[in-house]
Amino acid sequence: MNTRPIIILNYGERTPDSLARRIRDFSVFSEILPIDFAAEKIRKIDPIGIILSGSEIFIPQKDAPLPDRDIYKLGIPILAVENGALIMTHQLGGKIKFSERTKPGWDEVRIDPDCPLFVNLEPVQEVYFDSSVQIENIPNGFKDIAFSDLREHVAFADESNRLYAAQFSPDPAKTNPGKRILDRFLFQICGADGSFTLDTYLKNQIKTIKKAVGKEKIILGLSGGVNSAVVAAILSAAVPKQLTCVLVDHGMMRKNEADEIERAFRGKSLNIIRVDASARFYKKLSDVGDPDKKRKIIEEQFYKVFAKQAERIGGIKILALGTIYPDLIADGINKVSPARAQHTVRELPKDAGFKELVEPLRFLFKDEVRKLGRMLGLPEEIISRPSFPASGLALRVFGGITREKIEAFRDADAILTRELSKVAPFPNRVSAVLTDLQAIDPEASSDSGKFALVLRSFPTEDYTHNTGEPIQLPLETCRRIARSVFQGTDAVKRVVLDLKDDSQSFRSDFQDD
Repeated sequence: MNTRPIIILNYGERTPDSLARRIRDFSVFSEILPIDFAAEKIRKIDPIGIILSGSEIFIPQKDAPLPDRDIYKLGIPILAVENGALIMTHQLGGKIKFSERTKPGWDEVRIDPDCPLFVNLEPVQEVYFDSSVQIENIPNGFKDIAFSDLREHVAFADESNRLYAAQFSPDPAKTNPGKRILDRFLFQICGADGSFTLDTYLKNQIKTIKKAVGKEKIILGLSGGVNSAVVAAILSAAVPKQLTCVLVDHGMMRKNEADEIERAFRGKSLNIIRVDASARFYKKLSDVGDPDKKRKIIEEQFYKVFAKQAERIGGIKILALGTIYPDLIADGINKVSPARAQHTVRELPKDAGFKELVEPLRFLFKDEVRKLGRMLGLPEEIISRPSFPASGLALRVFGGITREKIEAFRDADAILTRELSKVAPFPNRVSAVLTDLQAIDPEASSDSGKFALVLRSFPTEDYTHNTGEPIQLPLETCRRIARSVFQGTDAVKRVVLDLKDDSQSFRSDFQDD
């Protein structure tokens, strides 16, 4: 990237990419790095500013990872938020304490309107605190810039060295004035120029790909999802006629998905090989119910089918992947969850024969990928489709995989997608699973042995980051979905709405393609 970024050093933040994505809305590039990333490496990156972020409770420990103390000497503006403020306090000589008097939650704070971080904001703001730990003494050279009746030192600054700290988050999703606070930090304190655009990103990627690929042939696995489709469009523009896409139909793609993908790339400067391997996958998954085992089997079989096609083509040394930025975050910032394994495992088997990876989406978030796809002229039916796991419908069908269950769920999923497309803003925020429970109607024997469909809603499109309450689907929408499903497929006789607040149990079934 040619633009100077904002660096976010992450300390246990469950959703670090939420803040990073908000910064992109200001046309400022953001990058997330581990909390202990070396100051000298940061200096070489030459960021315009640093944010210390963390929601995990910070308790000073001997072996706990901490920022390199030299970051405070780089002369780069730093904003420490939430527990990042506790870390800055601890490292610069202040004192923190645990308080039973305060609990996580919303509170009113009074701000210093003369501070550059709060200029032109209303004097009283409502913000959210994520911790019960308080700051007893702030470091020397700092002064308070926000005040609360319940907490001490809620925000403080050493303006001469451009060091700022707040025990609340500037993420607009957590704090009412968050957007304006970010604006002040990015433009008034850091001097951002707002030059990051997807158009510039695309041009840089095409230039980079041309240089890296040269005249070599390149191969890509088309999953039917948005990511791989956008990668194919970028590569066909960057290196025309050098790309071969292998579309492995494992029998668990969405309704008409393989046909839509082929149609979308008809006439493009690339070659598509479509392989029907459904019988192979059904056989391997017929008695497998565990989601992690399903993933592993699908990954292994997909690679075998894919590698066989690459061998037939011959001479291919470069593999393209649809890795996006949340995958890198899960891989390098936090421990890799099983749900992300299919996306973040980027070390190829030793016998793969590929010498290089090309990942043109590796610094983009999901919604940015969709925007890029529209810029490249991909059909809306592909760009706007709900997020989907690379393993297809398999992880959304409980129990062993059979053709009957997949066909039933494929029809129900298509109906759900169609009905949700009529109701904003729900299309990419609701999905379903086909349970292994059979719907039995004691008064209608014809219903015996039929399946139950469970709907699940999420606060945002990216299911990996949803830890709050599900969105509320209107009752009439639920009724219409149920009626349409019952009319459209004989195999589903019950539609159930899951209202569990914590989406952890569902998260592994709703990963992005």
